[in-house]
Amino acid sequence: MLFPMIMSYLKTIYLVRHAQPLLNTGINYKVVPGPGLTEAGREQAREAGQFLRNCGIERLYASPLERARQTAQGIATEIGLPITLEPLLREFDDPAESKAQLLERLAQFLQHVQHIGVSTVALVSHGSPVRELLNVLSAGSLDFKPYQTSYGNPVTPAGIWQANRRIDAWSLNLVFQPKAGDWDRFKTPVVIQSLM
Repeated sequence: MLFPMIMSYLKTIYLVRHAQPLLNTGINYKVVPGPGLTEAGREQAREAGQFLRNCGIERLYASPLERARQTAQGIATEIGLPITLEPLLREFDDPAESKAQLLERLAQFLQHVQHIGVSTVALVSHGSPVRELLNVLSAGSLDFKPYQTSYGNPVTPAGIWQANRRIDAWSLNLVFQPKAGDWDRFKTPVVIQSLM
């Protein structure tokens, strides 16, 4: 079992992909600090924060890469929480890192969150970690095709998935996309059997 006992305290996880980053800067995308956000990305982060304002979040974690940190800052300003930078939430570093190593560090992070005894957290990370967390929580049953954006990401920049723990399953919902768009097809909850 990859993520044992997820989670006696942890009931809700908001999985946030970082907002729109600066591209073609010459800055290494996978090494801290990496590039920051565009002006549109800063606005997307603010919108994500407005969405999360009344969601009962107790802890806000972010990858240390600048695009995730700046996204978390936009959210933190709206929800009034400090940011905890968490290296375990960094982007997948293929080929230097295997998928198994990515999953192991995500498991390590979630076990840490379980031990601090909070029920609702927000994680600002990157496409690959968000995708793998969704894959684990869905026991591999979530069809990503309707949700994929550029580079196979499971959500647009600053988009938010919500995972709610039920007795024997996680309910996964794509709950927020910044700016107007045709997102109606994502409003149906996805409930799957849990591995936990």
